[in-house]
Amino acid sequence: MDAIRWGDSFKVIQQNGNYVYTYCEAKLLQKLGYTQKQLIGKTLFDVLPMHKAIEKQEFYSKIWSGQTLEYEIELEGKLHLVVVRPIYNKGIVEEAIGICFDLNHKKRLQTLSGSLGKLIVKQGTDFLFISCNEIVFLERKNRKTHIYTREKEYIVNESLANLMKSLNASFILSHRSFIINVKKIEVIKQTGQSYEVHFKSMMKRARISKNNLELLPNLPN
Repeated sequence: MDAIRWGDSFKVIQQNGNYVYTYCEAKLLQKLGYTQKQLIGKTLFDVLPMHKAIEKQEFYSKIWSGQTLEYEIELEGKLHLVVVRPIYNKGIVEEAIGICFDLNHKKRLQTLSGSLGKLIVKQGTDFLFISCNEIVFLERKNRKTHIYTREKEYIVNESLANLMKSLNASFILSHRSFIINVKKIEVIKQTGQSYEVHFKSMMKRARISKNNLELLPNLPN
């Protein structure tokens, strides 16, 4: 996972029904306020208050069922994002690796977006995790960016240029006001000097400029 170099990592294994910390980077230990001796080789119940340990026990049981999970935590007065994912050996979850990212750095957030296959964007005080596979298109209007899936519409302040850096190769900047997911296109219709992009099972439409048609893969002449 390339994003590891942008964050501080830790590892957990399952042992006799308990979850045990086996590794934690020095910087993260310092932020958490633990020493190696206080954390490494310890179970959740050794380290955390009972109610927190029970909560984390359920959290890690989901990791061992194959899920990748994330949560936010404040460390040293800064907001951090923790992502924990399973590591497999011969099809069985062998351990979990967690990576703690400082959300004050956009570069790290963009790297994390790519590694998870999700667009991570701030909306007010919240961070949205939107699956790139579900995004149909993005539109910039009235100094806001509207992110459309078939089910929902999200409105954020981030510019199209910045969001484009976090999206995968399925997306193109089709027009100065639109980013589209080329996998979601049903038909493109010419309207004057521009083209209108239609999407399956969706009334809303996007635009693509004539010059940007060449960005579409496998488009016939």
